[in-house]
Formats: sequence, C-alpha cells, structure tokens
Amino acid sequence: MAKKRKKAVKKKAAPALKKAVRPANSKLSPRALGLACGILWGLVILIIGLTATYWGYGTNFANLFATLYPGYALGVQGSIIGGLWGLVDGFVLGVLIGWLYNRFV
Repeated sequence: MAKKRKKAVKKKAAPALKKAVRPANSKLSPRALGLACGILWGLVILIIGLTATYWGYGTNFANLFATLYPGYALGVQGSIIGGLWGLVDGFVLGVLIGWLYNRFV
C-alpha cells in the first residue's frame, strides 16, 4: 500500500507576533518618549534629593543639580521642586531625541 502524503499546511503568524514585529522604517512618538524620559528623570531627581536629605546618600549629586535647577535643595520641598524641574528637563530632552531619531530614520 502506498502511504498517503500529508499536504504541507502553511501556518499563519500569530496576530500578536505581527504586531510585535515592526517595519524597518518605524518611527518613535516624540511626545511619548519625552513623557517617559521626563517621568523617569523627575523621579530620579526626587529620590536622590530625598535620600540625600534623610540618609546623606548622594549629597554631592544633589548639590551638583542644585546649581542647575533653581529652587532645588536638600529637603522635601526642594526635592519636589527638583523633581518638577527634572520632569520638564527630561521631557524636553526626550522630545528632542525622538524628533532627531525620526529625522534620521
């Protein structure tokens, strides 16, 4: 008896895989990148200010950024002000990086 050959079945890629694979010319959203960078940098500045205030860790780093961000100082209020400056600073830098990336892609 002859063996029956099974027909090769082409499998389609899973829908989730199609969404995960982006074309080579994909672009970034500068606003989303700016928001992500701003939130991250604002939290870093806030946490460093609070750790320098309560535990003395990172005081040199906090003092360095106190020269860049007006109102940033050791203490809770100064750390919040520095966190807001960090949010703005990170947002602007993230938007700039996203815009430059999209220009060169």
